[in-house]
Formats: sequence, C-alpha cells, structure tokens
Amino acid sequence: MININEIFQSINGEITAWHQGSLTTFIRFAGCNLSCTYCDAASASEINSKLLPYQIVDIVEKTGCKQVTITGGEPTLQYDELQELLYGLVLALQCKITVETNGTQPIPDILKNHISWVVDYKFNYPHKMIYDNFERCIDNNWLKFVIENRQDLPALENLFSIYPILHKANVAIGTTGNVPHAQIVDFLIDRKLFNCVLNYQIHKKIWPIRKEGKKIL
Repeated sequence: MININEIFQSINGEITAWHQGSLTTFIRFAGCNLSCTYCDAASASEINSKLLPYQIVDIVEKTGCKQVTITGGEPTLQYDELQELLYGLVLALQCKITVETNGTQPIPDILKNHISWVVDYKFNYPHKMIYDNFERCIDNNWLKFVIENRQDLPALENLFSIYPILHKANVAIGTTGNVPHAQIVDFLIDRKLFNCVLNYQIHKKIWPIRKEGKKIL
C-alpha cells in the first residue's frame, strides 16, 4: 500500500523535462524525512488514503491524462511501492512521469525515456544530500537548487567549483522569495552559469491561495 496525501490535476508549475505549464495529474505521497522551514507542502505528512499501485494506475487512466507528477512529502521513502507504481504507469498507460525528490536518496536509472527526476539540493541539509545524483542530472533529469537567503548564492558558486559536472548538468535555480528572482538572474549572468535556468513557480501566481487545480482524492 502507498501512503497518499492527495491526488489532483493541475499544471507542472516548476521545471521538468515534459515542460513547465503542461497539464499533469499530481500524486502526492505522504511523509518526509526533512523539515525545511520554507516547505510549501507541510500538510503532506498527513496520510489521507492508502492505495495499491494498480489502484492509482486506475485513477490516472480515468483522468485521460498521460502525464503524471509524483511528489511529496518524499516519494522515495516508499521506494518499493514507488517503483511498482512507476512501472505500472509506464507499462499500462505509457505515461510521461515527473518524480520530485529532496535529494536524500539515490535516483535509480530506470525507464529513462519516461521519467524526469527533479532532484532538490537543500542548502540547509548538505550532509544528507546524495552528491552522486549530480552525475545523473542529465538527459531528462534536473537538479534544482532552492535559494533561501543570500548566503546560498556563494555556496552555490562553491558547489560548481567543487563539482565540474554541474556545468554540464540540467540545473534549475529557484527562490523561496527572500532573494528576488532578478538577483538570481544577475548572479547567473555574472558567474557565467549559462547551463542554469530560472525555476519560477508559476502555479503560485495562477492560484495564489490554493496553489493547485482540480482535486481528485
């Protein structure tokens, strides 16, 4: 059984290989192993449903949408069930899937043509990050840095000097709002980090209160 917080339809408000702004069915797994102060899904700790993977596949099939975003919480904490769900969605429905993860677990090399892993880097939890994931953030996968304060910008620059692979990876830079988006863009230009893109959370502009689309479960 998979511990589920909610299932709803919306748009991909953040970076993914399947295009920001594209319609998708969100499956929010319950539970997380971190406690980020800027978390915008703190209620994801609540288990509102327990479903078998095939039951979730049935729900997705009824939506008619072939794109799925699995988020949390932290989906990899239920890894065996997550993997069964991923194979079910791909084999039964040929879905394009985004999996959003906090970077504390290795991302697997499976179903590469169908999955876009979006891997966070948490500046407040550097000791918990899996740095080998940097090597995997190519092709369909993305590495996402969230800037919470100005001190994170020199820390980001330092990571690029320590891990040259970051200059070749798919890298997205976002902000909690404490650092303006314009300042991040200026920083990327000044440091010549030309492989980076700005991760702008468009869902929060479309739905400033509820931040999501149509509720399913």
